[in-house]
Amino acid sequence: MVQDFAKQRTRTPLAEPDPQPSSSSVGLLLTGLLTGIAVGVFISLLVYLSGVLPVSYTHLTLPTIYSV
Repeated sequence: MVQDFAKQRTRTPLAEPDPQPSSSSVGLLLTGLLTGIAVGVFISLLVYLSGVLPVSYTHLTLPTIYSV
């Protein structure tokens, strides 16, 4: 064979691609927080519009002891 394929070639800096910029973890955190808040507000709005209310215990009173 004429060529030696096992020979290691030296790489020039021009041949190597530039590294991809990594996404900011703070930006991803803020995006997740804002999305979670928006989903929570939307679900709360849907529950409010549906008219489902939590059980009210206002008719129950705690026994009070007055010492005179």
